[in-house]
Amino acid sequence: MEVSAKRKPGICNWLSPQNLVYEVNRYGYHFSLLGFWKFYLLALVSIFIISMIYQLQLPYILAVSIFSLFLSPFIILNTYKNMYQQKRFQDVTNYLEQLLYSFRKGPKILSSLQDTLAVFPEGQMHDHILMVMDAIQNKPLEESGDLYRDAFSAMEEAYGCRRLRQAHEFLIKVESFGGEFSGAIDILLEDRRLWIERVYELEKDRSNLKVKITISLALSFLICGLTMFMLPKDFQTLHNGLSQAATMSLIISNIIIWYIGQKKLSVDWLNDLEENREEIKRCYDRVMKHNPKKERKKSFIMAGFCMMIGASGIILQNIPVTIIGASAVIYALMQPGMGLKMAKKRMVREVDKAFPVWIMEISLLLQTDNPQVALTKSVDRAPYVLQEGLQKLVSEMEKNPAAIDPYLGFMTEFDLPDVQSFLRMLYSMSESGSEDFKKQIIFMVERNNRLLDKSERIINEDKTAGTGMLVLIPMVTGSLKMMTDLGVFLMSLLSLTQGM
Repeated sequence: MEVSAKRKPGICNWLSPQNLVYEVNRYGYHFSLLGFWKFYLLALVSIFIISMIYQLQLPYILAVSIFSLFLSPFIILNTYKNMYQQKRFQDVTNYLEQLLYSFRKGPKILSSLQDTLAVFPEGQMHDHILMVMDAIQNKPLEESGDLYRDAFSAMEEAYGCRRLRQAHEFLIKVESFGGEFSGAIDILLEDRRLWIERVYELEKDRSNLKVKITISLALSFLICGLTMFMLPKDFQTLHNGLSQAATMSLIISNIIIWYIGQKKLSVDWLNDLEENREEIKRCYDRVMKHNPKKERKKSFIMAGFCMMIGASGIILQNIPVTIIGASAVIYALMQPGMGLKMAKKRMVREVDKAFPVWIMEISLLLQTDNPQVALTKSVDRAPYVLQEGLQKLVSEMEKNPAAIDPYLGFMTEFDLPDVQSFLRMLYSMSESGSEDFKKQIIFMVERNNRLLDKSERIINEDKTAGTGMLVLIPMVTGSLKMMTDLGVFLMSLLSLTQGM
């Protein structure tokens, strides 16, 4: 069963047992109302045990229980969604492997799909392969148009995987125009193998982080509990209203931290390159259209205005206003340089993520085209962050095909040594013989595999940004709880000494 990405049920829908069961079943898993109530019962028992250990009073137990029941549907849904994403990843990798091996045996898309169908006796991928085969075999001749691309489009949209589209494009090209294809299939299969290794390694890192968060939460509960019971019986704060509220807040906040950690560390491995086009365009224009004189003038005007605020603070003898004005002056004077530096840093990071993807595309095109033709064809398929720079490169290359300057001038405003090295290699390939050409493609692919590893680690860091802090936050919530108990203890001690 396929899950539509467009359908996003509201929070209230998931609070209904029937709707939650329906949502989980849409992911292709069997989940019954009995399973739903079992999970709720387990959650309530866990909350009851923790509440008894901390000796929470009934109103606070009810508050924690209601919150837990409210969050439970999201925990259930996130668990099954994560399983669903892992299954999709396995389906795509198995599909690519069988499809490419079958195509190598006989370069026909339809027969390769028939072989691949045997690997998937049921499930979402089985249904998509059948749909593709049906579209190829039964589409009316007058509507055939771009037959294979139209047939594959629904599958590509459903999975949203770059490697899936890349493999399909290559197969369509060979089916339509022929040519040597064994080298390209080797590249795609090796890329698939290394991709699986990277994903499992990164998934292992994520699992370790989940364990660390859980251990941190357990230690937070343990330390707070021990601290409470270490106090003399006459001074224990267990039944104080403020301490009870702090305990309730600790339990709820730790549940939230655990859920956020689980959700943030469960990602779609197929969607490996997400580009914020507006942000990339803004950073690119900031660097390429940088006007130091104009920006310096604006910063001086802003600094002058802030200086007036600081001066008014001095005249009125208002220290906070003076400090704010002085800080604003410093920021206004530093802002142009800081903004440019941050824009360059963001662009370098985006290029580091996207460039290996483009090199992979070029490597496939070079199997049948020379470097200049491959460059031209790659522009429309390139990641957004590279497109404008590639358009300029191709334009300059067409004016002077034999010159190296267009290659050396590619995005020189940014510090991109790996990019410059690859472009110099492309230029030398256009000047080399056929034997050197093949060797250089092999070297390019091997080197790009290392860059892909770096790229996907950056993408993983972006997707899990801030998650590492979740290991430390339970210590903060625990400290706040202990400080509250300490305050209550000191108040009790003070009242006791005053009564003596």
